[in-house]
Amino acid sequence: HILLRYVRKTDYHCLGKLEAKNQILNKAGKMIFEKLTEIPRFYYGVKIDRFIVMPNGIHGILTIQHEGIPLQNF
Repeated sequence: HILLRYVRKTDYHCLGKLEAKNQILNKAGKMIFEKLTEIPRFYYGVKIDRFIVMPNGIHGILTIQHEGIPLQNF
């Protein structure tokens, strides 16, 4: 598993905003959400277990599966 994490350390919300405890993604946040969901289509053996795009960052877990090929050979 690979932990994917990007968080802005400031109060600047570059990917959206919070309204009444709801996350509302802006264009950049929506684009990142879309591109993350497309990763398995472009990269064989990569699976997205979970991810969340928040107004100030991204958290996710990726799994890389290479059946029959030891990872140390990459």
